[in-house]
Amino acid sequence: MPNGVNDLNAEMMPQLEALRLLDLSLDLACVVGKNGRFQWVNAAFSRTLGWTHDALQHMLFIELIHPQDKDRFLANVASLFRQKPVADLECRLRLTDGSYRWFSWRVEGFPHGGMQAVLRDVTELRRQTAVQDKHYMQTLYQITSQPHTTPNDVAIIRALEEAAQVLELSTGLVSRVVDQAYHVQY
Repeated sequence: MPNGVNDLNAEMMPQLEALRLLDLSLDLACVVGKNGRFQWVNAAFSRTLGWTHDALQHMLFIELIHPQDKDRFLANVASLFRQKPVADLECRLRLTDGSYRWFSWRVEGFPHGGMQAVLRDVTELRRQTAVQDKHYMQTLYQITSQPHTTPNDVAIIRALEEAAQVLELSTGLVSRVVDQAYHVQY
């Protein structure tokens, strides 16, 4: 006759080992219950956000999400349970000092409604991308703000505009100069 406690312990051992391994990770990891509360967070989660394990376990995970990101994030999580078991999401999370940082989430939904996630801080990556985009736009502006008369110049500008569209950046083309004021064709 099987011993119920030993059977339960044997069943839970792989899960406990996985949680211990995640606790060593530099990435953030958490388990959120059906009620929306943190059931488990690893040391990196607590350390990065500045919240104690106890404080986090008394919070709804949505309380940490930036107000501007909540609706989009919740809609994506809802679709997670309807369509696919795993999703990649991004949102800002509040730290104990009140500031926010960007995190990329890899989320897996549970059949009962909870979820587990691994998160990575992408704040610096987003900052670097914004700086690169700004530099690109400044360069594009410098190139396109000069009067161009040869067909080759216009072809180059059009190619740059197509590249900007692929990158989803706003651009304009100076089509003519009238009384030293630029008329921009979009």
